[in-house]
Amino acid sequence: MKVRKIYTVLSIALISVILCSCPKNNTVNNPDPVPVPTISEMKQELLDLINNHRSSKSLTTLSNVADLDSIAVKHSFKMAIQKNTDATGLDDLLVSYKQQFPNAIVQSIVSSTSNAEPSSVYNMIRDFQITMLEGDFNNIGIGIYKNGSYFYTVLFSKN
Repeated sequence: MKVRKIYTVLSIALISVILCSCPKNNTVNNPDPVPVPTISEMKQELLDLINNHRSSKSLTTLSNVADLDSIAVKHSFKMAIQKNTDATGLDDLLVSYKQQFPNAIVQSIVSSTSNAEPSSVYNMIRDFQITMLEGDFNNIGIGIYKNGSYFYTVLFSKN
């Protein structure tokens, strides 16, 4: 019985020492994580990067169009579910927009990236699709969907 009391006292003492030696908060061992931007913030950042580039070339900035955004988001969702970056099916999504604007010219860029940095998509557009970035467009639609990676659809349009 005495042995059991000694073990109990020693166990309580050991637990007390362990609890007292633990830091009171996690800021020392676990610094605050870097905040991940929201999809809305990412979209705005990409739009700003594109329009800043166009302004630097004395081109008109692009207006963000809700109808194009909606189409772009639907296409990004489709790519995310299928886990590929493919423009297949985008023309079907654009039918109603082209009925509304029969003379509209719409070109698209699709991409995916594992990080939450819209600048990586902007750099890809700048490096490989400069004709779209600096093209004769007046509207833009941006869709971003996250499913592991970030799937982007960027629609440039001239009505």
